[in-house]
Amino acid sequence: MSNNFDGIYDKIVNLKNIIEKEIDKINNLYEKTMKDITKSYVEKHEKLIQEENELKEKLKTNATKYKEKLENYLSESNEDLKFSEKLKKGIEKMKNFEESMIKIISYISKAIRTQKDMISLSQKYMQNIKFCYEENKSQINFEEYYFNGLPIPENIQIKEIGYTSCTISWGIKQLNGIDYDKIKYKIEKKDKEKFEKVYEDKQKECEIKGLIPGNIYDIRICSISNNISGSWTEIQKIKTKEICVESNILNESNRENEFAKILLAWTGGKIFELLYRGTRDGMDYKSFYNKCSNKGPTITLIKNEKDNIFGGYASISWILENDNKDYSAPDSFIFTLTNIFNTDPTKFPSKNDEHEIGCYHNYGPKFGAGCDLGLHGDFSQKGGWTNLGNTFPDILNKGRSIFTGDTNKSNYKFRIKEVEVFQLFK
Repeated sequence: MSNNFDGIYDKIVNLKNIIEKEIDKINNLYEKTMKDITKSYVEKHEKLIQEENELKEKLKTNATKYKEKLENYLSESNEDLKFSEKLKKGIEKMKNFEESMIKIISYISKAIRTQKDMISLSQKYMQNIKFCYEENKSQINFEEYYFNGLPIPENIQIKEIGYTSCTISWGIKQLNGIDYDKIKYKIEKKDKEKFEKVYEDKQKECEIKGLIPGNIYDIRICSISNNISGSWTEIQKIKTKEICVESNILNESNRENEFAKILLAWTGGKIFELLYRGTRDGMDYKSFYNKCSNKGPTITLIKNEKDNIFGGYASISWILENDNKDYSAPDSFIFTLTNIFNTDPTKFPSKNDEHEIGCYHNYGPKFGAGCDLGLHGDFSQKGGWTNLGNTFPDILNKGRSIFTGDTNKSNYKFRIKEVEVFQLFK
């Protein structure tokens, strides 16, 4: 029986040594942290050192108490049947104490991720790592560690990723002493440069809007209470959907995604869907109106025989009229994507807020009261024409050639290779 006691006593001594080593690790970690703190925190550091020493003394005292209690158990009575049960409890308590120390080290290791977090840790070191010694139970309980008294959001889920938006939700760990009614959550996103706030509210779910199709973003979240911020979560990466446009005209340009993003940015749309393709549905005004009437906002793409790509945006539905009639379509415009002058993609906004478009009998889509850009009834034979500078000013000063591809500025006609119309969804 004595040999058993000696073995147990040795284990206790080993556990005591382990505890002292863990105390030394905490001390070394704390000293390393203190080196990174600026001189402005000297007074706070001195206070923390004093409190840390008190904590270590408390830990040593508790370890000594365990040892003394176990030694008393050994001296009580070798014949006492309850002795072995008490001894097991003592050993179990020592194991619990050791596990608490390991938890402390683990939480501190996670906490020291950035210089800002290190400063926060030095300020809140004694406040946020707490022990509760219960005399009647002779045990130490570890309370959860958290920054600035605020829990860190967890279980983050990024869902419903679209072209220009995504939805993100998260949970929060329940901690004692936290007034969750006062907690808000802040979300920041970063594209290429710096983080910017995109959300601040009490809801644990939000839709992040205004993203760019096919881009990668960094997302992070933190808790806020009484204008005090907690610690940021780890970075969550999201990638918005790539725009896939069913366009022969854009695909042949080898710049389809670039042009699609530009058109969506100009129109404030999210995605567009093919309604009409001339070479597939018929190169005439009847086929155009059969496919495109009453479809809401649309984008018309035209490719002429010289491979220039241009077109127009109608902010309201095309409606076939039996008599010649122009009507107002706010925010409509015409544009060039590629041309003989190799200019950047450019849109031509209307002057004086006219924004007129026309749908005529025996004619296809027409932009501008003076027919700045339009198509004849039989597109394959009559093609299109342009009188740029009427409703839509010639801001590039290139004249009709920007669309016709003909250096002869007096020429207003062009032949059509392909025409496509897309329904726009906002």
